[in-house]
Amino acid sequence: MISKFISVIMPVYNCELFLHDSIGSILKQSYRNYEFIIINDGSEDSSLEIIKSYSSRDNRIKVINQRNKGLIESLNLGVSISKGEYIARMDADDISLVNRFEMQLTHMINNNIDVCGCIIMLLMLIIIIKMLLLYLQRVMIFHFDFLVLFHLLMEVL
Repeated sequence: MISKFISVIMPVYNCELFLHDSIGSILKQSYRNYEFIIINDGSEDSSLEIIKSYSSRDNRIKVINQRNKGLIESLNLGVSISKGEYIARMDADDISLVNRFEMQLTHMINNNIDVCGCIIMLLMLIIIIKMLLLYLQRVMIFHFDFLVLFHLLMEVL
């Protein structure tokens, strides 16, 4: 059983539309041994209120509110106060799979790896679009030129 402590660092700037999903995806992680450092970087929307509502319900969340200093300074501040043996980076508009930390930490420890990243699920989106285009070609809903344009776009991706 892995028991390493992780510090999750998430800078936030005007992300009220995404925060419920992004914070929720971290709080639902199968791996529970972490602190969640959220840096509100001078947001002018309701981001800070949303963050505070989550921090009042979960003591793993540490909230830092600062005037806007930018992404790099916010990340550096988060790292400087972190207590984890590992650092997990989170964007305020991202959603993590429920087993992200468990999978990454296991892989890193088992393979003696110091740095590990994630890949977005763009590939799945491309596959779905290609399947949709094939279907539309068969039923002839769109004009051929429109489909050619999309096929060219998919080849580039």
